[in-house]
Amino acid sequence: MRISADSKSPWFSSLALCATVYLDGEELRHCVTADEDCGEVECFQLDKHGNLIHDGENVQLITKRGWVSVIYPGMDFDAWMRARAERVDMEYRYRLNQLHWIDAHIRRTAKKPLELNIEGIK
Repeated sequence: MRISADSKSPWFSSLALCATVYLDGEELRHCVTADEDCGEVECFQLDKHGNLIHDGENVQLITKRGWVSVIYPGMDFDAWMRARAERVDMEYRYRLNQLHWIDAHIRRTAKKPLELNIEGIK
């Protein structure tokens, strides 16, 4: 699911303002948009002192990729674990389907091995 705290975004939700976003298990601060399906987050870019970097008018954003989890304030651990297990199962089924397709494609396009009929060699 994609969620954004930017009111101009089509994925804007007021829940984004109080949601906690994790990237690869680490909590992110200053996150604007999070997409669990694509594994992407957009966050405000910070300098080495922790201040926002801006070009006079706009604050610069940085895109990070990895395993994204969005936790909402009323979400208990069981609901979070169920959502995570469903997502992992969906990814597993997708990859398994890809492997079946690749295997079927190889079998369809594979040529028969060459048979050499040379006398005296078996």
